[in-house]
Amino acid sequence: MQPLSILITDTSSIFVRRLTSILILAIVFGLIFGLAEQTFNRQAEANAKSVLGVLGIDDLKLQGLQQRVDQGDQQAIADFTAEMQKRFQAQGKDAMATLVIKQLFDAAKMFLWYYPILWLLTTLLTLPLLLLGISREQGMAAILERSFRTAASFIGMSLWITLRSFIWIPILGWVAAVYLGPRLCLAPVILLSEGKGIRESARESMRRTEGKWGTVVSGLFMVGLGVGVIVMLINFFLALGSPALALYLQSIVTTLGIAFTALFLVKFSGEFRAT
Repeated sequence: MQPLSILITDTSSIFVRRLTSILILAIVFGLIFGLAEQTFNRQAEANAKSVLGVLGIDDLKLQGLQQRVDQGDQQAIADFTAEMQKRFQAQGKDAMATLVIKQLFDAAKMFLWYYPILWLLTTLLTLPLLLLGISREQGMAAILERSFRTAASFIGMSLWITLRSFIWIPILGWVAAVYLGPRLCLAPVILLSEGKGIRESARESMRRTEGKWGTVVSGLFMVGLGVGVIVMLINFFLALGSPALALYLQSIVTTLGIAFTALFLVKFSGEFRAT
């Protein structure tokens, strides 16, 4: 296997060579991600305000609290917390239990639409990015055409990996995913580059990574950590500007990070060739 530094350098070269197509995908999907997050945030804010409304705390009081916090009044939060406790007690246990159940139900509804959409968008973004690393076609039109042809099988593969890794099961599933996730990480590349079926690609990925779990994890972790730190630093400085604009710019930057990671996965997968 080539040194990790060589793989990262090769990935960087592909990233620069494919930069125009990557930027197009980053802007389109970044805006979609940003819109989804903004919708989620607005819904969460509306749910929070509905609770405060039941307790008799309106927007004017919230604005007053915000002004006190902005002015450096350290007592503002303590006063607000004390007032909330009084209002909770005034409502009575039964009323508060009903309110809590309603809020949990509303939160569950939000997560049930937000995270599946986020998963689907990430999957649809990853598909053309992997093809940019695999395919010889230079034009964006050719990449998109192939993406449409392979979308169904790729989504099926992503769903299969999600289910097969057991990451969707709390606690115990996450423990299993730590082992199974890296073993299955080559499957999407095998599916797209070798034309194998979903289960066959998954089996082939398990076979090629047998006895190499540590190598896979260390490679993906180092690159993921490096990309994550860079994205986090850029997004930190973007957050200092307009909140509305920062949300979309941060989504675009995060998408560029996903792009580099996807291209690296293609190069990395090539080091585990079939024997």
